[in-house]
Amino acid sequence: KGGILGHKINTPVIDTQSDAGVSRGQMQKVLDNNPYIVFGPVFSGSVLVDMLLTQQAEIPEIVGGEAAAITQKGDPYVFRTSFGQQFSMPKIANYIRDGVKAKTVAVLWVNNDFGKGGRDNFVKEMQSRNIKVVADVSTESGQTDFSADVVKIKAANADAIFVYTNEEESARFLKEAKKQGIKAPLIGETTLLGQKVIDLAGGAAEGAEPDLADVTGFADLLCANGAFLAAVHGQALEWHLAQRLEQAHSVDMVLAPLIEAAMARQDGAAPALAMAVLVAQARFCQAQRRMQWPLGELPQDLLRIALGTLHARARHDDAEMQSRAIIAERSLRLRFDAERGRLALLRRLVDALPDPAAALDPLQAGPALFLTALARAMGAPREDAALLTAPSHVARLALVLRAAGLEGDMVRQHVGVFHPEALVPAALGALSPHEAAQRLASAGLGA
Repeated sequence: KGGILGHKINTPVIDTQSDAGVSRGQMQKVLDNNPYIVFGPVFSGSVLVDMLLTQQAEIPEIVGGEAAAITQKGDPYVFRTSFGQQFSMPKIANYIRDGVKAKTVAVLWVNNDFGKGGRDNFVKEMQSRNIKVVADVSTESGQTDFSADVVKIKAANADAIFVYTNEEESARFLKEAKKQGIKAPLIGETTLLGQKVIDLAGGAAEGAEPDLADVTGFADLLCANGAFLAAVHGQALEWHLAQRLEQAHSVDMVLAPLIEAAMARQDGAAPALAMAVLVAQARFCQAQRRMQWPLGELPQDLLRIALGTLHARARHDDAEMQSRAIIAERSLRLRFDAERGRLALLRRLVDALPDPAAALDPLQAGPALFLTALARAMGAPREDAALLTAPSHVARLALVLRAAGLEGDMVRQHVGVFHPEALVPAALGALSPHEAAQRLASAGLGA
């Protein structure tokens, strides 16, 4: 499967070690094989030494480097996948002036082609907005100790700090900044907001991300979308269900028995997966208590809605809102990982259970795992599964559980968790799972 015009695509991956000299040598080897197109490198310094080779070979090169000089050279074979510094820095500068309302700023940058180009463009934009640069700190690529740099920046007492270093160095700086108690807003671009930085810096990355709440009216625009509103309603129903199970049956909304059992297993990837589910579920509960929904937890279809809304906001608002929307969108794109979201982790854990049907027991599975298994049994969205726990859907819930293969006594037991007073007909047990599914289908309810 796949390919172009019946030919398999050959995509060798070559490590440049983020070193310009190594990158040039590797690029020459690549071009000796006459490729159709070259993807990379990412570092601006490597791009600047490679692009002459691809231009001479007349082979397109798609790069991730952001140095302004890359596209200022007029090379018709180079295509950039991100904003150039000459375009991104004015937007960030607007955000610092209009959003943060800073009068002074400190700059920390890496002394390479990427960092110097960004620093020069940033300082120029600050000067044009009458924002004083009170600290201009150069660092080295691969630097491990940022204690002296943080001391300089802290002493400058700037209203905001702009960080423009590579990802590993950004993480190290964030840790040192937290250690020394830096309180000023930390503002950055892609290399401060990427998932790699967040993973390396851990809690020190908190506060380094643009806040989507800064985009005025964003939440209202999202909730005007029917699909998004339905998903929000589903989240509220799940939270209500979690509270009911905890209050009525002492089911821990985070560490349910099935999740605890999976963590205790000695085989395969189940323990690590269960731990990831535990962490994700704890964050979900914390967010619900705050009446929030992190956009990084969105399913991919809803993420597209969110990004489309941000695009619309950026097109039809003033310069300040455009800047905030663009920065927020880039942060959201960088942090989103469909496979690491709570819903994806829950689906994987259901698949990893020795008996996936066990997740249809709400007292053992807990609210999150139960709704995941129920939605799968129905072949319906999660919000529809949450609706089945309402009193008006007792019959449908019973039929879905029977269609999933549960015996009549087990169906009555599980339905009774939500509706102790409900009477499930004994005849339900006489139906085969196939017959239960047919009844659901004939009623237009699905299974």
